[in-house]
Amino acid sequence: MDCDEAGGLLPALVDRELSASEARAVEAHVAGCAGCQAALARLAAGTAAIRAHAEYFRAPDALRARIERALADTARGAAPRAAAPRATWRERLAGWRRAAALVPVGAVLGFALAFALLRLAAPDPLLDELVASHARAQLTRHVFDVASSDQHTVKPWLSSQLDFSPPVRDLADTGYALVGGRLDYLAHRPVGVLVYKRRQHVIDVYVWPVDPGGAVRRFDGAAGQGYNAIAWTDADLNFAAISDLDAAELRSLTEQLRAR
Repeated sequence: MDCDEAGGLLPALVDRELSASEARAVEAHVAGCAGCQAALARLAAGTAAIRAHAEYFRAPDALRARIERALADTARGAAPRAAAPRATWRERLAGWRRAAALVPVGAVLGFALAFALLRLAAPDPLLDELVASHARAQLTRHVFDVASSDQHTVKPWLSSQLDFSPPVRDLADTGYALVGGRLDYLAHRPVGVLVYKRRQHVIDVYVWPVDPGGAVRRFDGAAGQGYNAIAWTDADLNFAAISDLDAAELRSLTEQLRAR
């Protein structure tokens, strides 16, 4: 597979629309091609930015209930419900006028409603950014910029690249080994990422300063796509950990980071 062929498939790879064999072929090419790695990173970052800034709408409960009833009727093979009486020409004309006046709004709301029906709940934009960033790092195999298990190597390197000094702790004695660090972009700013491993699981711990007057972000649970994530604030720093590690084990790491 060459760059032209792989480049045409990168959007489908980001949107998870490729078959398993196609995805493996593209990933194999991307792993050895710096240009396609950069293109993939830009696509993933764009997707994360759209998710972070798009408005989300929850479908009305009545609409959801009507759709569920229709699906249930279809599953049972029930006859379609009787159609409502046809509107008079005056009623239809009034409806057309209202529809014409609301076309721009209706198009936007229709798209948002369809998206909401698929999601059923508005996700936290920060969670979407975390998932995109963590998955992109695994996919492109750009897990760290500085590879070291020595906290006295990782911390100075991150501090020299950022406008703050992130705390770095090695927890190898409890089964969470520090393996390096990298720079990333999250919550509209550069952040430091501490990379840990537990068995074969990679754990990213993002660190960035609290914005003055900004909302405190806290969550603990499933982040989607098989990942768990935990976010907390300590003093003047925000932290967010994400991994495909079991939720209880991820929580154990975060508790140790907070305690130390």
